[in-house]
Amino acid sequence: MLKSYFTSALRRLKRDKFFSSLNLIGLTIGVTSFILLALYVKHELSYDKFHERGDRIYVMADKSNDRNGPIKNSRYLLGLSLKLQELVPEVSQMVHISSSGEALVEIDNEQFYEEKVHYVNQDFFNVLNFEILQGEPTFDQPMQAVISQRLSDKYYQGVSAVGKSIEINNKQYHIAGVIENAPANTHIQYEILLSNEDEVANGLKEYPNEHGGGSVALTVVKIPSGTDIGEVDLKVRKVIDEVFIETQRNKYEDGKLIYGTYFLPFSEVHLKSGFNWNMFPVSDIRYVYLFGSIAILILVIACLNYVNLATARSLRKMKEVGVRKVLGADRKQIVRQTITESTLFAFFSVLLSFGIAERLLPFYNSLINRQLELSYWSAEFVVFVFGLSLLVGLLSGFYPALRMSNFKAIKALSGRSGGKEKAGVRRGLVWFQFFIAQGLIVATLIIQSQLSYLQNKDLGYDREHLLFIDAKGYLKEDVQSFKGEISRVSGVEQVSLTNGILGRNSISFMQMKEIEGHEDSEDYLVMDSFEVDSAFISTMGMEFVAGGGFYSSDQMAPAKSLIVNEAFVKKVGWEHPIGMPFEFWGEEMYIAGVVKDFHNESLKATVKPAILVLNKNTYLYVSVKVNSSNIRETVKALEDKWNAFVPESPFQFQFYDDVYDKQYTTEIRLGKVFNIFSGIAITISILGLIGLTSFTAEQRLKEFGIRKVLGAEVKQLISLLSREFILLILIAFAIAGPIAYWSLTGWLESFQYKVEIGPLTFVLALLLTLAIALLSMTYQFRKISRVNPSEILRSE
Repeated sequence: MLKSYFTSALRRLKRDKFFSSLNLIGLTIGVTSFILLALYVKHELSYDKFHERGDRIYVMADKSNDRNGPIKNSRYLLGLSLKLQELVPEVSQMVHISSSGEALVEIDNEQFYEEKVHYVNQDFFNVLNFEILQGEPTFDQPMQAVISQRLSDKYYQGVSAVGKSIEINNKQYHIAGVIENAPANTHIQYEILLSNEDEVANGLKEYPNEHGGGSVALTVVKIPSGTDIGEVDLKVRKVIDEVFIETQRNKYEDGKLIYGTYFLPFSEVHLKSGFNWNMFPVSDIRYVYLFGSIAILILVIACLNYVNLATARSLRKMKEVGVRKVLGADRKQIVRQTITESTLFAFFSVLLSFGIAERLLPFYNSLINRQLELSYWSAEFVVFVFGLSLLVGLLSGFYPALRMSNFKAIKALSGRSGGKEKAGVRRGLVWFQFFIAQGLIVATLIIQSQLSYLQNKDLGYDREHLLFIDAKGYLKEDVQSFKGEISRVSGVEQVSLTNGILGRNSISFMQMKEIEGHEDSEDYLVMDSFEVDSAFISTMGMEFVAGGGFYSSDQMAPAKSLIVNEAFVKKVGWEHPIGMPFEFWGEEMYIAGVVKDFHNESLKATVKPAILVLNKNTYLYVSVKVNSSNIRETVKALEDKWNAFVPESPFQFQFYDDVYDKQYTTEIRLGKVFNIFSGIAITISILGLIGLTSFTAEQRLKEFGIRKVLGAEVKQLISLLSREFILLILIAFAIAGPIAYWSLTGWLESFQYKVEIGPLTFVLALLLTLAIALLSMTYQFRKISRVNPSEILRSE
């Protein structure tokens, strides 16, 4: 019996090539999309789940209120954590991880910069389960290094790296071990790990400093088995309140500088931490929900597309079903036959989808910045293939099977089977397909509008063709000579020297009562502070709104003058800021100019008060404005100048554009993903619409022939065919548009500066959908226009 079902199904697929092709393409596209999105969701949910006793591993984090409002950080005061380690036994097994920043590494006379260099302590391998491949590193002695297998294979091919020397930031370390490459599903990414004995010593010396601060580190603890983390949390809070009253106690209860410690499960850091600052990049659980929802919706659209086309095609199978029933087939046999056909179809589609998904993985991994892979021939893969095939087969085949099994033999043989009811169901399926597709289109337009806004927002400075060189302190005495040399390079327009650039500046704070006019205030003024030279304003393309640059006069010397931004003036409330005295860094200074607000952070944060201080001894960063023509040659000339001055260190630069865009990497990728999968959803819906309009046109050819005989024009016939689908699209849009907007409200609210979503966005989405729908029906319109009534009606 089963064999006959398969044989019958294969014959039908061969006989009805048009509908079979539409079904196969639609299902395959949907299943391929589902596989790719499911791989992402599975990968994200697996982060840091491989550590033994992972349920006992926690990150010690802090939460507070600062100038941005409530914040959460994983950078924990090193000195405080060390004291807690002594006083709270439950957190005695503790890992400290601190970054070296971008380190200059030298191996066998080859130099390169490496960002993934971290200091760790001796509990690192006791708490976290990263496999040691060579050596027995303990990190209990200074100047120990552990390198990844990747570096070992590259620089010590065929030779053990253990015992070799490696130079990092001009310090010699001996390699104590080789560790596995950091797994793709851990947020702790590394290439080199260094003993942090010196860092710990410095942290103890620095803590507490005059502000209750000191060195910070990512702090991870493993609590004993059977320990209640809530009780540990209470003990830690009690110790902080009793022992560290002056430095860490909750204070300023009016919403300022509130501090608190809490424990976060280590496996939740990647998706659920919500950290404003974290040593390693993390994601957001909302993107998992988003990708997962899109995966399910696209699979549902693909299945509904199959159901729609199958129910439409079932009218052709009525007589076959009638004959089967007359010959003794019962309802169960009809159901089994139909579901077998859909399951077989789904199985072919799933196998084809896996092959396509594998070919698309390199592009997909690049798009989402992950390292996903398909594991063929694993038990998990086999179960997934058959499980997905069965699921898709049942979802796609259940309703058609139910409908055809209900056909009455006499009516089926006469060609009547309740077509009106089925037409209503098919319309409902089309409506639901476009409901999902239009929701994705609206969401895509909103996301793209915000991304376009981010790209074109006036930042208060000109980032076009502007780069900076991180001098890392190498130039010092030679910095003015270096500036003079590169100023003469063809293509260089302006050069500025600073000790801080946008996004890499100092933060200063003071009590408002120290400022004239605010003697009774208990508030704090938190400022972005920059040490710059006199060319900084012009090089950055900033605009003055009052006053001018650093200047000399009887009242003010350049070294005593300050430049502030509009946010600073607004905060202190000065109507006429120019010439106002301001004590900064222990010196009496004066406001010389006010520049237009500039964005030092991403647009997720408001513009903060900023202060620019003239310092003639700046040497850490060199900002260069270059001409748009021959940028490559200009950069090469800058590299030659650098190598002449600093031959011992590789040349390194970044464009401000790239630094700015990097802040929105996640959002940009989100936009690309939405573009692609919204397109896929629309494509599947179009396939269903093509099939359904083709079937509808075929069913109504005689009606159209009669209407032509009676004088109907072609445009009237086209209107008859298209208006019901247009009505369905309009109804779907009226519901999908507001839902999509509401769903993205939270995402938009994460930006302090965002685009205003007006009616035009929704009108554009609707017009786009209608245009696509009408375009997909073009072939049927042409077919109707060529209808010859005599050929259609001659058999009547």
